[in-house]
Order: sequence, then C-alpha cells, then structure tokens
Amino acid sequence: MILKRVRALVRGVCILGMVLAIARPAAAQKPTFDIEGVVTDAQQGVLPGATVTLQNVATGLSRETATDADGRYVFTSLPPAGQYILQTALSGFATERRENLTFNAGQRAVLDVTLRLSAVQETVTVSGDTPVVQTTSAEVTRTIESRDLTTLPVAERNYFRLLTLDSNVVARGPGTNGLYVGGGDVWNFGTYVDGTSNFSKWLTLQRAPQRGSAGFALETVSQVQIITNQFSAEFGGHSAGVMNMITKSGSNTYAGAALLVVRPGDLDAIPPLATQKVPFNQQQFGGNLGGPIVHDRVFFFGSYERRRERSQVSVTSPEAPGTIIPTPADEDQGHIRGDVRFSPSQSLAVRYNMVRWKQDNESGGLQLPGTGYIWTNNVDTIHNMWTSIVSDRVLNEVRGQWSRYYDLRAAKCDCVQFNRTGYSITGGVATGTWGVIPEDTWDVSDTVSLWRGAHSLKMGGGVTYDVTTQRYLPNQNGIYNFAGGPAVAPNPNLYTQAFALVPGQDVIYPKAWVFSGFVQDDWRISHNLTLNYGVRYDVELVKDIPDWPAPTDKNNVDPRVGFNWDPRGDQKWSVHGGAGRFTQQNPIFTIVKGAVLGRHGIVTLALPPSDPAFPVF
Repeated sequence: MILKRVRALVRGVCILGMVLAIARPAAAQKPTFDIEGVVTDAQQGVLPGATVTLQNVATGLSRETATDADGRYVFTSLPPAGQYILQTALSGFATERRENLTFNAGQRAVLDVTLRLSAVQETVTVSGDTPVVQTTSAEVTRTIESRDLTTLPVAERNYFRLLTLDSNVVARGPGTNGLYVGGGDVWNFGTYVDGTSNFSKWLTLQRAPQRGSAGFALETVSQVQIITNQFSAEFGGHSAGVMNMITKSGSNTYAGAALLVVRPGDLDAIPPLATQKVPFNQQQFGGNLGGPIVHDRVFFFGSYERRRERSQVSVTSPEAPGTIIPTPADEDQGHIRGDVRFSPSQSLAVRYNMVRWKQDNESGGLQLPGTGYIWTNNVDTIHNMWTSIVSDRVLNEVRGQWSRYYDLRAAKCDCVQFNRTGYSITGGVATGTWGVIPEDTWDVSDTVSLWRGAHSLKMGGGVTYDVTTQRYLPNQNGIYNFAGGPAVAPNPNLYTQAFALVPGQDVIYPKAWVFSGFVQDDWRISHNLTLNYGVRYDVELVKDIPDWPAPTDKNNVDPRVGFNWDPRGDQKWSVHGGAGRFTQQNPIFTIVKGAVLGRHGIVTLALPPSDPAFPVF
C-alpha cells in the first residue's frame, strides 16, 4: 500500500511538471544562487514588461529579463562571489537601482521592487543588503561566509573546523576531519564541492587526508553551506545532511596573497604525565593569485600551500618513561581554476585540485609489539561545469568530474601481532598493509531548471562509476592470541589461536554504479507561503566483491515535502518544516572488510603448546 502511494506521488509530481510547462529554478542547495521578485507600482499593482537587469560588479556578468504578466522576474544559477547591482526600468516610471547586494550559495533571495511614477527620466539608487532570513525553503541550513573564513582563527587552516559553528555539527575528535551531523554518523554526511560529490565510497568520508587538510586549502574556499535537515530532492545518498563548498574564481581585478604561519613547539607546555615537553612544530606557507585573462570573459585563480609538521607523542609507560616518538607529516596542496564566458548564455568553469600528504609513525592500534606505520594520502580531482541559458525560462547545467583517491597505510616491520592476557599495552602496532590504491570515480550529471508564474521545477539525473583497487592485509603474518602469560603457557586449557589471511584474498577490485534522478517543485502559493515538494530515486549496483551476494536495493524512492511561511510577509522571520525519506548509500569499505575477513578470507587454527607450530616468543 505504501509503495503504491509513493508511485502515485512520483507520477503526480512528473505530471505536474509536464502540465505547468514550468517553473522557476528550484531552491536546491547548489554552488549558485537564485533571485526572484515581483515588480509593482505604488498602489501594489503588478507591472508586466518591466526590464530587470542583474550585474556582477567584479566579473561584469550581466543577465537581463522582463517581468511576466504577474509582474514576476527570476534569475537563476548565478555565482555568489562578489557584489551585484539590480536595476529595474519601465517607461513612465523612475528606474530603481539597488547596489551592494551580496548572496550565498544555495540561496533563493526574494527582492520585490516598487516603482514610482515619473514624468522625467530619473534613477533612484538604493544601497543595502539582501534579506538574511530564508522565506522560500524548508531546509535547515547555515552558510560559512567569506568573511568568516578570513577573520576567524582556524586550526591548521582547515575549513572543516568552522563547520562546528553550526549547532547541529560535532567534531568526531581532535585532529580528524570526521563530523557527526544531526545525530548521524560520519558516513551519513555528504560533502559536495561546486555542486558535485566529493564523497569517497571506499572511505565513506570526503576525499581528503583524514589527519591533514579537508582536501582544499583555505585560500581556495569562497563559501561553505551546511544543510542539516530537510534538504531537497536534488541531493541523495546521505541521511544526516550535506555540505556544499564553493571554490574561488578570478575577477576583473588582479588579486593575490602570500601566507606564512609558524607554530613553534618551544612555546608548548609539558603535558600531563610527561616528564618533558612534547613539542609540536608546524609551518605553513603558500600563496594565491587570480585575475582576468580577457576582461569580462576569461578568468583564472590559482593557489599553492605547503604544511610541514614535526610532531611527537610521549610514552607514559614505566618501562620507558618520558620517551618521545616523532610522528612527522608533510602536505602539499595545489589548485587552479579557469572560467570562460563564451557568450551571455554559455559559460564554462574548469578546475584541478591536488593533495599530497604523508605521515610517518602513525600509531597502529592497541596490540603488541609496538610500532607505527607510514600513512600516505593522495587526491587528484578534475571538475567542469557547463551552464547554458536556453531561454529566459529554461536553464541547463551539465557537470562532469574525475577524481582519484589514494590511501595506503603500510607497516614499518614484517612482524606478527600477538595479544597476551594480563599484559598491558604501550603504543600501537602496524603488522599489515591496507588501503585503496587507488579509487577512481567518474561523475556525470545534468540538471534542467524551468520557471513560469508561481511554480518552479528542477529535474535531472546523474551517473557515478566507482572502481577501486582495495588491499586489506591488516595482519598478513597472522594474529596470535595467548590466554595466559608464559608461566602458565603449558596449561593445555590455554591454547592459542592463530589467524592468517588466505593467499590471494587480500586484494579486491570492487566496482559500483549509482544511477539517480529527481524532480523538485517549489510552489509559491502566496507572497508569504511556499510549498517545496519533490521525489528522487537512486539505485546502486555493487559488483566484484567475493562472498557478498546481497541483492540490489531497487526500492529507494525518496519523497520529500516541506513548507516555509512568512507570517508578516516582511522577510524578518519565518516558520518552516517538512518531512521526507532519505536513503544512505552502501559503505564499500565495510563490505570489503567483511569479505576479506569472512569465512573464506582467513584461516583459523587452534594450537596446543605441544604443536610444533606453537610460537615461541
């Protein structure tokens, strides 16, 4: 019965989109913003045929449209960087010009205009900010703006640290990039960069070093938007929330910066239980430059940053009091972006981003003996977005991306892991090698936005192909568990068990196809009430994982509905809410780990002390 209702809802949304022929761009959270409004006279009568022009001061980008029969206008998919000017003109009325307008990614601003009669040609200039209260969307969202990124102190210059400014976001732990959002686990949180997923299906986190940066240098970030509840049907695969980060682009003005950040370890205090200082030395340096190649048409932006960390950890064991173990790390980040405006209706944005991160002596775990491992993370991403204005009521956006994520954690010794009851543990161990070498992901998506009257419609779909070379060899030489100390080892009831991986089972090549589609409509029922509703469908095909015969989940139909009500119609406060179904994608790492360590992945032996294979330590 429920499935029949869902199918009926899907058909209803699609039929509605066809009949309306339709609609303003949906207020989905994307790397651009939308703006709409109604043009009226002093008596609140609508003014059709008024010319409305929106211009970006920094890049010269200009859009022009005419109000429809209801006096409505709309602009869609505009870059949020820089200030804008909105000008409205109609014969017989004074031209109104609004300056110093700023917008956020994913925002759908409402700017109504009132023109007054004028017998002579004149222009009324108004300077002011756009409304800060969202009155057209049910989403629970917060934007980390450019001024926050430049004025707030940020640990390690990692923009992920600022996401905890949202009360629904909690850091997983110090020094890591994992986040708990809205009560969900770290892999329930989706990360997007410039509107395309930056989520590693293998890692089930963003493609970035887990103890370094968040994958992009702070100087490359323009804005960050966090949606923690009621995100639209445009986003799927995540159940807790999504983040959309916007990268910087060049403008008509050459601008750049150089940076040097030094954290001297000599200023550190002696930690509790330590006998001496455990200095943490870190240096970061780099720079960026952006500007025009062809005025108003072609722009560039580039950035490079290096982080050199010389950290240590202190051993508190009585056997080695005060011992300091070095754990050095180095990271390089490079970024370059180009924007080309071929015509007023055709534009292209292309960027490349890379990260190289390596740490020595990363702690392995709570087993014996005590050694560390070498952790290497490399990330490469090429992204492009083509925007086409088909008409003043139809806009098309095509995005494509290739990314490679390399994560290898290699043992520094060819040793065996063993655990012995009654013995305490100091330090960690890395008795194996595991990681993804590499994970390649291809993403292609297309979104069409249409508008007419009080309705909006956005529809689109995408395909993601993920192929991984995954090695999971955590204990290639075996694990020995002793039930007692050496003095009681001869006891026949305290046998040991040895675990070893079956040869050839340590490397798996999983592949995943994800197909998705959505329809989202935003119906502005009145000037102070908007209804948001839509539906999406995702199907995920996971292949080439041994001993994982789970069938393909084909019932991921996710309907969503919400509302936003502005009681006084003054954009000062609003009441919004909604409900929906959100489907979480499969965590490939967990599946592969289960396959490798499953019944065909390891050999388990019970060895009595009399057995010749019983280990002697």
